[in-house]
Amino acid sequence: MNRKQFFLLIAVLVILGGLVWALKQRDKTSWSQTESRVGQTLLKNFQVNDVAVIHIDNGHTVVNLVKKEGQWRVSERGDYPANFNMISDLLLRIQDQKIIQSDTISAEQRPPLELIEPNKDKPSATSIEMKDGAGKTIAKLLLGKRYTKKGAGGAEMPAGRYVMVAGDDKTVALIDNLLLDSEPKPETWLNKDFVRADKIKAITFKNNDSSLAWKMVRDQEAGEWRLADAQSNDKFDSTRGTSAVNAISMMSFNDVVASSASLDTGMDKPRIVVAETFDGLTYTFRVGQEASDDNQYVGVTVSGEPVKERVAAASEKPEDKKRFDKEFKERLAKLETRLKFEKTLSSWTYVTPKWRLDPLLKNREGLMMDKQNAEAPQVTPINPNAK
Repeated sequence: MNRKQFFLLIAVLVILGGLVWALKQRDKTSWSQTESRVGQTLLKNFQVNDVAVIHIDNGHTVVNLVKKEGQWRVSERGDYPANFNMISDLLLRIQDQKIIQSDTISAEQRPPLELIEPNKDKPSATSIEMKDGAGKTIAKLLLGKRYTKKGAGGAEMPAGRYVMVAGDDKTVALIDNLLLDSEPKPETWLNKDFVRADKIKAITFKNNDSSLAWKMVRDQEAGEWRLADAQSNDKFDSTRGTSAVNAISMMSFNDVVASSASLDTGMDKPRIVVAETFDGLTYTFRVGQEASDDNQYVGVTVSGEPVKERVAAASEKPEDKKRFDKEFKERLAKLETRLKFEKTLSSWTYVTPKWRLDPLLKNREGLMMDKQNAEAPQVTPINPNAK
């Protein structure tokens, strides 16, 4: 090797060494940048009060939660009121979410982590896009694959989730919150508060041809239930009557029909259940056809106004009157607030569990004792002191 070739070789080695050093420094800088985000919030300067629209999409289903006139609503359910607590909890968790690990990622690495845009044909992310009142995107997250760790016994336990923030498609973050409540199922985001009829004094059930099936009443709040048109040979089963009362008091629903125009809900010829209360309110339930999954279509209207004045008992002591009057006013205030909400529920058709309605949808004979119980002789208890 001559002198010229030697110096040329030295120059090449210097250049290669420089390139290796530069690459290492770049990797070191990248690693330092990603690791420096550990412990930081996922979204900087994110303000929950600025959010007016939440769009959630997993490629199969979509839900849009929209704030209208100060109230959150579910667009896919005819703007039915949304569960404010669930929405508030989701936004606060996103605001406070810390990064527990961060790293750079290539485009080829995103699909295995399910960090691609929602796609119905392949495993993909759940997208959460949050917008302001003008429709401008505030932030967008891609929630990817769940991260698991081995727990006791070697079982895989959920420990976090891979996340990407829109606008940075080269950085993946690991968070310790699965954000499972962010699934785009419209029915899960509904406000499930429903009518709460209590202090019931009468229940009437009419068939879908408007004929009277039965009516049961009681004279006092703690009084016994009886059939309004009881016959001498009737053997009314008070337990079944109580079950009907409880069915109304604990009425609930699973979902709301966004539009019943294209459905055969049977609400054009419904069976009618009317509950009247000692408070002066009337709850009318319209029961339509059976829906899928053992559910029933139901509509409800609430009418009347609560009694404003308390009637004191003749035997009431003066020292008790002040306390009773205070309790009455407090209950009246709560009742008026509840009634204001309940009167807004008549605009929708509900999907109610059939088992909730079964105690109400009986014919007259269904409220009677079984034959063997009705015919059982009444046994007089033996008095051990009798001679």
